[in-house]
Amino acid sequence: MSGGSMPSADRKQLGRFGESAAAAYLLRNGYQLLMRNWRCVYGEIDLVTQLSGQIVLSRCERGAAASPKSRSAQPSAGG
Repeated sequence: MSGGSMPSADRKQLGRFGESAAAAYLLRNGYQLLMRNWRCVYGEIDLVTQLSGQIVLSRCERGAAASPKSRSAQPSAGG
């Protein structure tokens, strides 16, 4: 394997490990885990959590490909 490529099975295992580590961190910090790997027409959200009434959507990335993608959504004024 050249160029830093990794077999697909290893990438999936590393991804699951990273998501589990992120979920454990969030749980230790008071978040409630609502869903993992939620899919919709726009893609997949790795972790759906809640803290203090706010839903927090997290996408877990690794290494150089990682970028800040975690956002929190506050309830709209109209309900």
